[in-house]
Amino acid sequence: MRTTTSVAVVMCMLTAVVSANEKAPPQIEGDTIAFTLSDFEGKVVSLSDKRFEDKVVLVDIWGTWCPPCRLAIPFIIDLDARYRDKGLEIVGIAFENADTLEERGNLVKKFAEDKGIRYSLLDGGGDIDDWLHVALPAIKKTEGIPTMLLIGRDGKLRYTHTGFAPAEKDAIEGQVKAALDPKTK
Repeated sequence: MRTTTSVAVVMCMLTAVVSANEKAPPQIEGDTIAFTLSDFEGKVVSLSDKRFEDKVVLVDIWGTWCPPCRLAIPFIIDLDARYRDKGLEIVGIAFENADTLEERGNLVKKFAEDKGIRYSLLDGGGDIDDWLHVALPAIKKTEGIPTMLLIGRDGKLRYTHTGFAPAEKDAIEGQVKAALDPKTK
């Protein structure tokens, strides 16, 4: 478990270092994403739930142990605060290197409380290398996390972004604004 965690942290740090460079987008089968996962209270959440109808959904694939993921959180919190009332729903899917839902939940809930996260956080499972394809079957490969998936009101994948550096905020926010534009379907 320590080796897996160490390798995951190094991968995440490398993502932060090269984040400003062009990264290959995640390999996704088709143009839609689906998930049915539990939150950390045991409630099942699905992208097909009524609350996501006619919403733009930003899915953040992340982990508390990942430096660029942690760096992205204040930006995502800010997006949530500014665009929630305009139709943006944010869902964080956390992958934690812990064996049980309770252990993963303790890590994520403490982090969310410390950072003031108000958007939905779901359990992606344990180690990301083992669980990503289970949590999000359409994703065949990604080069690292955080990986953000922007889903339009029509349910189609509009934009993907892997890694995070502060210089990328404007580009990501521009995609969110474009997806929220009422003229965009």
